[in-house]
Amino acid sequence: MTSKGKKQKSRREFLKKTALTAAAAGAANLAVSCQGKQPETSTQSKNSGAPETENLPDSANNSAAIPQPENEVSQAIGNDFTKQSAALSPDKIVDSACQFCNSLCRLKVHLKNGRIIEILGEPDDPVQAGGLCVKGPMMAQLVYNRFRLKQPMKRVSGNKGDANAKFAPISWDEALATIAKKFLALRDAKQARGIASKTSGRMPRGTDALISRYFSLLGSPNDTDVGPVCNDAGGNALAKTLGLAQFTNGYGLDGAIGKEDLGSAKYLLFLGTNQAETHPVTFAYLLRQRLQTAAKLVVIDPRLTPTGAQADDWIAPKPHTDMALILGMLHHIIDRNLFDREFVEKWVVGFEELKNT
Repeated sequence: MTSKGKKQKSRREFLKKTALTAAAAGAANLAVSCQGKQPETSTQSKNSGAPETENLPDSANNSAAIPQPENEVSQAIGNDFTKQSAALSPDKIVDSACQFCNSLCRLKVHLKNGRIIEILGEPDDPVQAGGLCVKGPMMAQLVYNRFRLKQPMKRVSGNKGDANAKFAPISWDEALATIAKKFLALRDAKQARGIASKTSGRMPRGTDALISRYFSLLGSPNDTDVGPVCNDAGGNALAKTLGLAQFTNGYGLDGAIGKEDLGSAKYLLFLGTNQAETHPVTFAYLLRQRLQTAAKLVVIDPRLTPTGAQADDWIAPKPHTDMALILGMLHHIIDRNLFDREFVEKWVVGFEELKNT
């Protein structure tokens, strides 16, 4: 092997070790912030389907470096001097949901005298197992942020965009009536194209679809969200296949068939997504299920992320060549008839057009 080849191999191994160490540290943080039973673990052999971890830094290999609670993942490390504190004992627990990503984790919001004192995960949820990532508990910071707007505000002096403009609070009825009046006036004047909408990425796909239809009826094409630079391709594929641009099931038990969907998969392919960091709760669920199903995990990403570090196979294409790789995979599958013809005929739209391209 050339010295250049050795250097490339050394760099790849270094990156893998670094990513595994980061994943281990992230798992430790998640473990401290979660509730529920700690999943059973065992030593994995090289042929077990789990990534090899020998020769890693001590912090990654040494289990003592990561807190290992005996009963609960959220068990405190050391002495908990606040456990019996009356100020931290809730007088009410409210069910809610995190809106920071599409995992929509269930929350148990602990209140004391009407104020949030703690946010925990739902221990009875089979996907969460009581777990939350750091985003869930931080929702309290949004609630009590001193800059949070609690009602509509109307500009009463100054020009639009002026840092010295003054605003006054108004009711929701007045705000909605004002918006509707201006919308209709622009529509009647054939100027609906002067109206634009940009929605938050925290909205569910169904809500975005309603807003898009509303703007179509209004006569304005200027409606957008984070989709064009995020997950619109997946939504379009779902709409073509299922008639609905959102998941009909996914994590956990599918009520229609009474079985796990993603959790039962035998092959997990992640293309350009770093689920270990962006959706750590649902990714942890897939890893737990993988211990039972022995599913193969393949990650395609130019970068070696914590997700790739957990994979059986990490494939690193050159940046911006993802589509070429996928088209090559499609050609290989179709050319060698490596697909379920009965399934394709029943469920797939546009297969013949794809085949003939």
